[in-house]
Order: sequence, then structure tokens, then C-alpha cells
Amino acid sequence: MKESLIKIAVKNRPKKRSSLIGFLGSHNKGISKKDIDSIVEHLLKKKIISEENGVIKYSF
Repeated sequence: MKESLIKIAVKNRPKKRSSLIGFLGSHNKGISKKDIDSIVEHLLKKKIISEENGVIKYSF
């Protein structure tokens, strides 16, 4: 999942959690919404992304 996000220009990366979930779902067909939610939580735990005031920030 991280690889998909790295390929996107910084200014074009999803800025909200719902946009990020939609992006990951559209680029990874066959993965359930529950699994995508788990992936987002994993990225937050590993501090690959952070969320501040509803805005996603990337740390890679």
C-alpha cells in the first residue's frame, strides 16, 4: 500500500482519511473495506502517516 502512495506526487496524495480509504480501495480491488481500515490503522501505528485535525500527513 505504501508503494502506491509513494508513486503519487506529494501535492496529489489523499488529504483526508475517507479519500485515503477510497484511493486504497480503488487501487487494490478485492480487498474489503474492513481490511483497508485495518491497513490505514497500521500505517498510523507505524507512523508512516499521521492525522492532525482531519488531515493526513505522510512521513516517507
